[in-house]
Amino acid sequence: MRKLAGIIFLFFGFVSQAQFGFEEYYPEKDLQAILRKAKSNWDLVEANGMLALHYKATLKDSLSLVYLEKTKQIASTSTDPKLKARGLWWDNKYEEDTLKAGRLLEFATRNNLAEEKIVANVELTRINIHINLTVAEQNAMAAWKLWGEWKRDSVRKDSLKLEVLKQMAHVHIHKRDGVKALTFLLPLQDYAAQDRNLDLKELALNGMSDMYYEWPGQFKKATDWMVKLYEHYKKTGQPNKLLYAAYGLASQYSNTGEKEKARVYFNEMEQLSDSIAVYGYDMEYGYYSRYSVGLITTEEYARLIESDYNHKYVLPPLKKTAAKINLYIAAKKYDSVKPYLDLYQKLSGPALEKDLNYSFMLITYYEGINQLVKAIPLLLKAKKQFEKGGNIGALQQINDYLAGAYAGMHDYKSAHGYLKEAYKLKDSLEKLAAKEDVSLMEMQKQQELQTTAYNEEKKLQEAEQSKILFRNRVRLYSLLAGVLILILIAGLLWRNSLQKQKANKVLQHTLADLRTTQAQLVQSEKMASLGELTAGVAHEIQNPLNFVNNFSELNKELVDELQQELKAGNTDQAIAISNDLKSNEEKINHHGKRADAIVKGMLQHSRSHSGQKELADINALADEYFRLAYHGLRAKDKSFNATMRTDFDERVGKVYVIPQDIGRVILNLITNAFYAVDEKKKSGVEHFEPAVSVITKKTSDKVLISVKDNGNGIPQKVLDKIFQPFFTTKPTGHGTGLGLSLAYDIVKAHGGELKVETKEGEGAEFCIQLPAGGQ
Repeated sequence: MRKLAGIIFLFFGFVSQAQFGFEEYYPEKDLQAILRKAKSNWDLVEANGMLALHYKATLKDSLSLVYLEKTKQIASTSTDPKLKARGLWWDNKYEEDTLKAGRLLEFATRNNLAEEKIVANVELTRINIHINLTVAEQNAMAAWKLWGEWKRDSVRKDSLKLEVLKQMAHVHIHKRDGVKALTFLLPLQDYAAQDRNLDLKELALNGMSDMYYEWPGQFKKATDWMVKLYEHYKKTGQPNKLLYAAYGLASQYSNTGEKEKARVYFNEMEQLSDSIAVYGYDMEYGYYSRYSVGLITTEEYARLIESDYNHKYVLPPLKKTAAKINLYIAAKKYDSVKPYLDLYQKLSGPALEKDLNYSFMLITYYEGINQLVKAIPLLLKAKKQFEKGGNIGALQQINDYLAGAYAGMHDYKSAHGYLKEAYKLKDSLEKLAAKEDVSLMEMQKQQELQTTAYNEEKKLQEAEQSKILFRNRVRLYSLLAGVLILILIAGLLWRNSLQKQKANKVLQHTLADLRTTQAQLVQSEKMASLGELTAGVAHEIQNPLNFVNNFSELNKELVDELQQELKAGNTDQAIAISNDLKSNEEKINHHGKRADAIVKGMLQHSRSHSGQKELADINALADEYFRLAYHGLRAKDKSFNATMRTDFDERVGKVYVIPQDIGRVILNLITNAFYAVDEKKKSGVEHFEPAVSVITKKTSDKVLISVKDNGNGIPQKVLDKIFQPFFTTKPTGHGTGLGLSLAYDIVKAHGGELKVETKEGEGAEFCIQLPAGGQ
């Protein structure tokens, strides 16, 4: 009996859920905002209709009826027949029955409204599917035929096609014809796989999930499609619809007893409800599902009902009483059931006679307390109800319990009659189950063949359409071939000529821009190195100039002393002073030549050169640029300091190079090394002493110039990129990324190589290899 009550509860829950689209998942404030912005009658009908459904879902019946009446009133007074039909659609949507859907069909037929006739037949199919399968099939076939005859091409037509395909599959699923059901599901699946129109994709995903949910034995596929729908809503960012999908997944996992998965989606459902402030009848069924799968206790569920689900969803007294009855029956707390049954009877009043829900609760209660005899009138009443609906499973259970009840009264003749009928229904169920098993096996065997055949048919149709299109084009082109060919050739020649002229102009401008940019970038890098050199030269030249100034001041004092001694006639003293003057002049001359050499070197570095190699002392060149780089950095940053080490091989001697270019390479490498050790020092490494070494070495056929530092080294991931143009590891504004690139090119032009060895955290060593001696 508990099983019977559960089937009945799930059936009514499903029908209730099917009555509504997504309107219930929009917050009241959003729907009211839509209504305020509505200007046309069409917008007003839609806004009022959605509000009517929203208030019905939240059990605010008086408000829902107000908005339903507004919807019907605006539509009925309109002169637009399509808007009148829309009003009838909303009336049926509010509380579906065959009478209201029939009114919509009759109005659409009388006014020759193609789209509305299809919609009405779809609605009738969906309502009749659980009442009269034969009538439902007639409605679905009528919708399919009408859709095929509809001459209008539009996205709306495609969306209606999906609804019709869904109901055609729906009918064949209930007829247990898996192969035919797949015939209509495969096109639906095509729409679910596309991304061109997300609205159609959503409808198709929803349809696939719904239909596999209806299909016995296909619960896993139904869940898989619901997951895809959930992911679609997640991706498109629609929290109200994501709430619907989360609710669907939570319910499905609770039905299969997958407790942890159900918990995840129930929690998400609750969070989404709170975030968009939407609470509807799904809360009631959702919490019942949580309870049935063991996610909340009986006491917790009772508190939730009593508190109107934490004051989020207010239950009317009658509905709250029914919830308590169902809870305590499920928990087998029959002592707690009786007071609530009495209260339910009192609250219902005269309406209790027709209250099928009360009958089922009472039957379940009597079965629980082992007084099934008292349930006989209720069972007979339920039997009549299910005989009308053709629910064989429920009828078999009712006859079985009627047999037990009459046996308890010692009315064995009646008991035997009901038992016989129960066995007959059981036999029908077993045959139907066997037929379902065969249908499922057929589906599994035929699905791949059906899919392949469907895809092949699509290809043939596309090929046939291509042939027809091709033949039509050939006929048209044959009439205009001569003229079109001449126009085409002339047009192509003229177009190609223009394109070539434009392309040449663009290429010339681009090439000129590239050359200008290249020259600017190279000059920028040269000027950067010249700036470093200039700072060093300024510091270097200051030293000899200080000597010149100091000795000049000293000579001035000595001349005064010499004149005094000569006046006094002290010849020996005068000669000694003159010797000091001579010695100072020699020092002035020496330091003046030092300053002259520095200036000449600077001029030589900065002036353009012919590109001819000449003999240059490599050790002197390295030593000079080592000092200049150091003093250049000191000139920019007084806090900078580093240990300078040299190890020059005297065998290196002079080598044929372009001194200015090789000097620039050495300067760049040394400047980079000083930058690296300074960065490591600034990073706060304890006991770190910055040090840079310049080493020269002579081998049999090569001269090696190495610049080594103990900085942070070069990361392995960028090691392959350091000689690429514009690549730099320095912060923005501290380097162009051309220094090492130009250095690499200069060394290559000298017939040499530029190599690097590094270890992260310990330093790097750059080595210039030049041919020894040769021009």
